[in-house]
Amino acid sequence: TWLSDVAPLTYAPATVRLYTMVLQGTFYPLIGDIRLARLTPLDVQHAITSMNKELAPATVKRWISCLRVVLEHAVRMKLRPDNPARPVTLPKIEEPEFPVLTDEEIATLIAAFETATHGPLLATLLLTGLRIGEVLALTWNDIDLTGATLFVSKGVTIDAQQRLIVRPPKTKKSRRGLVLPPELVKLLKEQRRRVLAKQLLAGEAWPDQNLVFPS
Repeated sequence: TWLSDVAPLTYAPATVRLYTMVLQGTFYPLIGDIRLARLTPLDVQHAITSMNKELAPATVKRWISCLRVVLEHAVRMKLRPDNPARPVTLPKIEEPEFPVLTDEEIATLIAAFETATHGPLLATLLLTGLRIGEVLALTWNDIDLTGATLFVSKGVTIDAQQRLIVRPPKTKKSRRGLVLPPELVKLLKEQRRRVLAKQLLAGEAWPDQNLVFPS
């Protein structure tokens, strides 16, 4: 099947788990009894109507994108002439309004981060906009505290055995450099001192991964 034979060759384990959840948990109950060759755009549209009663429009759109990928593979394999998930109408997505922190609020958070156990981690997330997986994968080789720069070259994900693994980013655009604000440089220098102190205390038992934020 596509899930067992194709998806693992193309996607990261976390993405394969997402496709498995979507296909088996959502689409199989809705259209799983329809043979692939007989599946029509109307069938998919009915599935969208059913999903839209329980799921947010953005989620419905994402799930249909998953279905389109699978059906596109069926077209390439000559299992059917077209992709019935292409011509359907998707629910309208209302653009949410996200609150923006003021300079005063950011300053208050930074001050709190200076004494918090995970302050440098939280400050890195806040001031760089990096994903949590990208931040957790950072090593000291990725950061130049003197030049106040940071380079993103990898991320942490979870594989099928629920193990944390480090992978390169999915796209070239995800590899990027950032300039660090002085407040973050200060916190990262303190984080460096904390990590070195823990490393000296642990001695040979310390895992030599050079992580900025070791667990």
